[in-house]
Amino acid sequence: MNTDMLEIKTVHQCNCRLGGKTLCPQACIIRMDGSGETPDEAEKVRFGFYSILLIEHENGEKTCCGCNKYDFSDATMVFLPPERPFTMDDGCAFPEKGWLIAFQKELFCNTRTYNELEKYSFFSYDCKEALHLSLREKNKILECIHLMDEELRHPADCHSEILLVRCIELILDYCTRYYERQFITREDKNESLVKRMDAFLDEFISSGKLEHRIYPSPALCAAELGLSEEYFSDMLKFHTGKTLREYFDLKLIALSQKMLLERNASPEHVAKHLGFRNIDYFNLVFKKITGVAPGEYLLSRN
Repeated sequence: MNTDMLEIKTVHQCNCRLGGKTLCPQACIIRMDGSGETPDEAEKVRFGFYSILLIEHENGEKTCCGCNKYDFSDATMVFLPPERPFTMDDGCAFPEKGWLIAFQKELFCNTRTYNELEKYSFFSYDCKEALHLSLREKNKILECIHLMDEELRHPADCHSEILLVRCIELILDYCTRYYERQFITREDKNESLVKRMDAFLDEFISSGKLEHRIYPSPALCAAELGLSEEYFSDMLKFHTGKTLREYFDLKLIALSQKMLLERNASPEHVAKHLGFRNIDYFNLVFKKITGVAPGEYLLSRN
């Protein structure tokens, strides 16, 4: 097998290589079922544009891209930003059966979405953090795909661009909903991840790094858990309602409350030990979380 990367730079080239027809130079939908033109036998593919793969599984018998026992298995969706390499679990560049949705960011130039594509953070997830669909969800995405396909085949007019963008937005918005559902069905798994993060943060605090103004970042915590930074941040926000900074501040203030009750402890000492940049900022965060300033907290305890 040729192990070279298959490079596909444009939507038109994508159609040429995968047996599609260019109905629009900035977007396309390609059915992958083995009946079209066979691409080069590369192990990896890299697109020069945004792409979405819908990988269909027969009766849930074959799964991929991080699917586990707590996930649905009727289909899998992978979201690829430009220039990110992709390969299937079996070492092939493309699935045996599925759909490819491709679009250039320039298609969105005259729409409000152009600067908002980053809100769809799952384009930055690792492939092992793919979206796994139930049959009902798969059918809904297929409805959206067919709607987009109809629009692609309509003669171009002044409405074509905005309607194509809305079709893509509809797919992405449904996928946002389904990722939130997946966080729910993975609740037990993600709770264990949060516990592992808690243990890591406790070790970080004990290490003394905070006194040198070294703080745990989302990238550091994600690497510790074997996740992408974006998936980690979204998972934490969904399950706790907090960003990492907010969550970590809660831990620090809970610890500071215990430290303040120790003999000879002062707010200044506690603030320095826990890495707050100055006593005023410590007072601000402490009061925001507890409702009282450190001095008032000490008086109430005494």
